[in-house]
Amino acid sequence: MAFNIRDARGLDAPFVAWSMCEASRGHLPRGFWDVMCGRDEAACLRWLELMARGDSRAWTSFRGFIVAEVDGRAVAALEGFDPRVATNEILTGAINQATRDMGWGDDEIVRIYNRFLPLLTCTHEYERDAWIVENVATLAEWRRHGLSGALLEKILERGREHRRRVAQLTVLIGNTPAIRVYEKHGFKISAEKRSAKFEAALGAPGMYQMTCEL
Repeated sequence: MAFNIRDARGLDAPFVAWSMCEASRGHLPRGFWDVMCGRDEAACLRWLELMARGDSRAWTSFRGFIVAEVDGRAVAALEGFDPRVATNEILTGAINQATRDMGWGDDEIVRIYNRFLPLLTCTHEYERDAWIVENVATLAEWRRHGLSGALLEKILERGREHRRRVAQLTVLIGNTPAIRVYEKHGFKISAEKRSAKFEAALGAPGMYQMTCEL
């Protein structure tokens, strides 16, 4: 099967939004973006699309993504970023701006972060000199064609170009197919966090951290 890997473009923002939503779900029906948004899928995707079109330094921006396309159609995506550049403070600003652009108001911003609090119990700290891989997602009909693996190899090479020492990602405990793909490309489980609050909010017991030497 012939496919092309390229940097994401502004026109890819809807697909990038879908990728962020789908990746956060993993093997579950709802992911952390669904929990934070607290609305239906259509609203969540519109919200994420605003983030994808927004601040170029936030890791929610399309500018950090690469996509695999078949016959000109984007069918898989992921991103890599330097957390020293795409900081949590910048991410917060992107979330806040997208929320206001949705017309939801500052009170809703507070509710969004309150819904996110249980999920914070299983977040992992970034390692020093890390290159972060996130938002790995492929359309269902194009899975098991090697697209995720090809994208991973491309984004790991980009991490080496940025002189990062190690690549790091997180994955839901229980998402066995994704874990197997990551292990095939050199990642190993390096830490785990479990929380009853996390499980009650999302349905998985917690998150693994996986790392790969670059």
